[in-house]
Amino acid sequence: MSEPSLVRRDLGAYGSDAPVAVARLATIAGAFALAMVGGALARSAIAMAIALFASFTAGVIGLRLLWSSRVGKLRERVVIIDGLELAPTDRVLDIGSGRGLLTVEAARRLDAGVAIGIDLWRDDAGPSALPSLLWDNAAIEGVDDRVEVVVGDARSLPLPDGSFDVVVSSSTFRRLADGDARSQAIDEAARVVRVGGRITLVDTRHTKIYEADLQSRGWAATRSKRSWQMFPPVRTVTATRPAP
Repeated sequence: MSEPSLVRRDLGAYGSDAPVAVARLATIAGAFALAMVGGALARSAIAMAIALFASFTAGVIGLRLLWSSRVGKLRERVVIIDGLELAPTDRVLDIGSGRGLLTVEAARRLDAGVAIGIDLWRDDAGPSALPSLLWDNAAIEGVDDRVEVVVGDARSLPLPDGSFDVVVSSSTFRRLADGDARSQAIDEAARVVRVGGRITLVDTRHTKIYEADLQSRGWAATRSKRSWQMFPPVRTVTATRPAP
């Protein structure tokens, strides 16, 4: 079994987060910078100050998003999976796994266990949403023998009750349509976890609601401080399923 490490060369490709936002921020920063260089705003000190601030802010946010995609989230996934203290034989489910950021990291901690990534992977979502990308990343990181891929909706998991030791999900539930859909997804995550098993939900928002939802079911749930390694910053909600 591979040892966890923050610095490795055998990393898969997990994509850029919010590429459209990064492109727009770069355009904004460039437009204001060109306006200043061209002297279009030179007649007004206030306009110059506003343009400088806008250009600088857009550039910093864009660079922060890029850093999060290329470095921060790879570091944060190690912290998240470390916190699970997985046993080598555990069965782990990653809901909304995408390219397998958490699926692959979990698989690295397993031996006789398995990490299953589940997502919709719609054909109309483009090549970046294909399950083959998860398989490619698992192969690159040498864990494809401990990974499985399932097609399914977070709100209706095609999986048996109590069949997993751990369920994880990152930035997936917030994309669901509304609070009812998110609660339904938590219902499903709770259903497939065995007694004594854990759920870890990582997200940029709604985490207080996740925590309260799980606590209302009698689960021991806690919410972390914000982590700025990912941007926008995330919190992690961790809960353990109690005995009936």
